[in-house]
Amino acid sequence: MLLLALWLHKQGANNQKQVTHAVILAHGYATASSIANVANRLLKNTIFESFDMPLDVTPEAIAQQVMRYLEGHPLASGLMILVDMGSLKAIHRHFDRALSTPVTIINNVSTSMALYVGERILQGILLKRSPAISPGCAGRVSALLAESNKPRAILTTCATGIGVATNLCALLSASIPQALEIDVVACDYAMLASNKTQEPVFMRYDVLAIVGTLDPHIASVPWISLDSLISGEGNHYLMRLFGSLTTPEQVAEINNLLLKNFSLRRVIESVTILDTSKSSTTLSSFCCAMSIWRALPSRMKERWRSMCILVA
Repeated sequence: MLLLALWLHKQGANNQKQVTHAVILAHGYATASSIANVANRLLKNTIFESFDMPLDVTPEAIAQQVMRYLEGHPLASGLMILVDMGSLKAIHRHFDRALSTPVTIINNVSTSMALYVGERILQGILLKRSPAISPGCAGRVSALLAESNKPRAILTTCATGIGVATNLCALLSASIPQALEIDVVACDYAMLASNKTQEPVFMRYDVLAIVGTLDPHIASVPWISLDSLISGEGNHYLMRLFGSLTTPEQVAEINNLLLKNFSLRRVIESVTILDTSKSSTTLSSFCCAMSIWRALPSRMKERWRSMCILVA
């Protein structure tokens, strides 16, 4: 029973990550709270938090309240800010630090707009940048803050399971200096291939590339195959990613680490789930090794085969 309770608690936390929160900011002593109250009651859900802005309160003070709200909701996948007019349309300029949560700001707030946005949130639909919200609403998306402020990440994946993807994650993490602040995240291949950019990891991170044994075919994200890293033919893809983030000297250092960490022996040891001193391997490890071998250039296949014999 205890294990079941813990599992359900974990599932609840995971679902919370996909929740989009919403706040209403408006001038006046009760304008925002009135709209939020009506919308929440009609939607039969507490979707909106309200922040009223009396005329003697500065936008900076309201921005601090919004930042405190974000600190209290760290698992949100996004935040919708509905504002009425004036300085509130640029409220994001008064935020005192970068945001890792996607934030969309929409102006000309009204009760009808709040209902429209609330319904979309309940349906799990994130509003994108567009000239108008809907034919019946006058609001416009004035800012979309998400991609540039998300932490950057590279995903690793393997068709044989999350275990190999985790080991590849460790190899790639060891090749990237911590100063670049790029996370490496292991992901389940089946979930990536099925959900594409709707996977929660894309809400949390600005995904720079995907590295693995089988392409999940996500058009907006560069794919780097594991066999290309082993053969040395795929390093230029990673170098293209790092070139704009650091100095040429550090790019050269990353290149050397990649060549070292993605050598044949290191990769074989990583895709072999069991201890390399043991003679048997798991079926998933064998399938992963075979998929890499088939994709290698013919000149490297014999070397790969001999390395597998040595490791076994």
